[in-house]
Amino acid sequence: MKKIRLGILVEDKTLAWYNFEPLKSLVDEGIVEVCIAIQRNIKQKRSVLKSIPLINQKIFSSLSRTKSNAKHYSIHDLSKNGSMPTIMSIPKQGEYTEEIEDSVIEKIEAADLDYLLNIGFRALTGKILSITKKRCAFFSLWQ
Repeated sequence: MKKIRLGILVEDKTLAWYNFEPLKSLVDEGIVEVCIAIQRNIKQKRSVLKSIPLINQKIFSSLSRTKSNAKHYSIHDLSKNGSMPTIMSIPKQGEYTEEIEDSVIEKIEAADLDYLLNIGFRALTGKILSITKKRCAFFSLWQ
């Protein structure tokens, strides 16, 4: 069976356990190959709306009996050689959306991906929505 080639859009180089563990399971089972990560430039302002899920996660972690809920994992642990190719992006921001710049789009196209998984960007618009092989499939997970 051919592995699904996946790209991930992340806010930083770590993922919360609830985003990391399902991906890691798919990688370990040989179903998915995470080929590339597109990371938001960390110098951009974080919106208040984006902070709410992180606040909820911290509250959940502090109320939980085990502290493992607050655990974060490196995106590099998703690649077989321990090093994930990462592209930095400074997306053009709208009121509720972001558009990835053309130079990053070209690099993503070169990775020949089946799917993109949005874990750290806001709603995306523009060319990014049609660059994967499975054009109509674009998934988002909120942190």
